Amino acid sequence: MLSLIFTALVASTPTGPSITRIDKSGAYSNDVTYTTFYDRRITQKVEKDSQPSFQFRFSCDGVDATKCQYVQNSFISAGNRIAQQLKLKSNILVQVQFHSFCQAMNQGSNCDEVNNIIGRATPAAYFPGRTSGSDWYYYPQALVKQMNLNQNLNFAAVDIFAEFNSDFDFYFKDQGIPIKTNQSDFEFVICHEMTHGLGFESNLAQYSSYYDGNGFHVTSNNDYIAPLPFAQGNSLSSATASSLAPLSIWDSFVQSANASFADLGRKITSFKQNNVPLSQFITNFETSGDPYNAAHQIMQVISSGPNEIFFQTSNNQSVQLFSMSGYRPGSTLVHVNESMSSTADFLMIPVMRPLLGQALDSIIAKANSKGIYGPGILGVMSTIGYPTTDSPQVGNLEIATNFGGYASSSLPKSVSLNLLLAVALCLINQ
Repeated sequence: MLSLIFTALVASTPTGPSITRIDKSGAYSNDVTYTTFYDRRITQKVEKDSQPSFQFRFSCDGVDATKCQYVQNSFISAGNRIAQQLKLKSNILVQVQFHSFCQAMNQGSNCDEVNNIIGRATPAAYFPGRTSGSDWYYYPQALVKQMNLNQNLNFAAVDIFAEFNSDFDFYFKDQGIPIKTNQSDFEFVICHEMTHGLGFESNLAQYSSYYDGNGFHVTSNNDYIAPLPFAQGNSLSSATASSLAPLSIWDSFVQSANASFADLGRKITSFKQNNVPLSQFITNFETSGDPYNAAHQIMQVISSGPNEIFFQTSNNQSVQLFSMSGYRPGSTLVHVNESMSSTADFLMIPVMRPLLGQALDSIIAKANSKGIYGPGILGVMSTIGYPTTDSPQVGNLEIATNFGGYASSSLPKSVSLNLLLAVALCLINQ
């Protein structure tokens, strides 16, 4: 799991007021890698020119030309698979890096942990938005581009950031040989990570893990999970805050047997301060009563064991989400149960282990699925707002012009505001 810092930009629109766009300033957590995400040395644009689909800006580092071609072809095929079930109205641009995670981390021979990560992805930008009568939530840019908007927007240049670990012995169907028993089908991995980048992800962060991991030891021993504060300043120690970021649109449909995350999130984000130091903001939040109790309740639910949480779709499906005893950042909440590996909703399991040695086409055929998305995952994508083959109508979205306690015209352009999680597909349980 990776923690990602985002910055707020005041993105001017051609015909409307300033709009708050949340852009990612760095793709990796400092404790994971020391390289930047963008690699402009070897960049190709790979795209499909007919109906709106996926466009890939592709960087292949330290890999021979033949393998790079296999990788490139796999992206085109994976993009087409997803576009067969999502009725896209605008192209989605993905910045892709295929490289050695071990070398990027300068770990030398000590690469056991990072070599368990096959790939990871995240939306590159977000907009605060709402549908008619709903609360405000973060919408990933790729999704925003597929909806009817109340005004023109200045979009970020990239919709999704993704990277894949070239240290793995992936199976590529273009090789024309059977898959080995210990291999992962690369197209499977791409489709999984791209789905995270499309919005199959959460804006809830474990405060103790994030802040302590960044040397900012201000949290209590009581564990909780919540959106991070909108924080202004050049560092955590000098930052000030007045309010919390919203849930993601994904979070708003997650439920347990006894609680709706939308309801709990409403309590959490009701907490307000008046531009106080970030450390004081966090301390005050932890003694805030209802807001803190709601954040603690969510953590208790998602870490109490399996089968505790589900995504409730708009057509009344309950899609079981991954949870376990204890909280696993990047896996808990943002994947389906591992037990769904033998169903049509196999794609979003948290680990590859159950499907090693199986080619993607074979998995789809065994599951009797219509495509890469089974009915549950397709229902999830429709519920958060994507037009799909089963539900092709395009939804309306209102974008906020004043958010986070600040008028967007006054938001600074180089301020760390928010953390979201890059969700990673792992080879085995960690």
